Amino acid sequence: MRYAPTEFGGRAVRKFVAIVVSFAIFGCSSDEPSSEDTQSVYAPCYGEPGACGLATVQGGSSGPEYCLCTHYCEVATDCPTPATGSAVPICKPYGDVVVNGHTAECSLPCDSNVICPDGMECNGGECWAPITN
Repeated sequence: MRYAPTEFGGRAVRKFVAIVVSFAIFGCSSDEPSSEDTQSVYAPCYGEPGACGLATVQGGSSGPEYCLCTHYCEVATDCPTPATGSAVPICKPYGDVVVNGHTAECSLPCDSNVICPDGMECNGGECWAPITN
């Protein structure tokens, strides 16, 4: 499960973010994808063919359900633009948490008016790649 910052106090969110990122580091392929194997700069991830080397994972008690390739950023222009869909990337801060020396990562906000990149779907207001393996 992924929780919006408004649902919990700052302390709970910081702990949750650290857990998600730690899980993502261990759950992803260590191979860097070639541009020919990658359908998008944000997916595939989590061991899928052509997967990125680092991803954020979300899921429930049964395990990971969605992932998003991690791109650290300082401003939105640091974020790669997906080749498909209409989602516009933003640089989403972690709050006062530092992950691998970074304070923010790229995200693809979505709603009923935004089309996520190919192979991704809108879940909780952000585009995510479903984990199929």
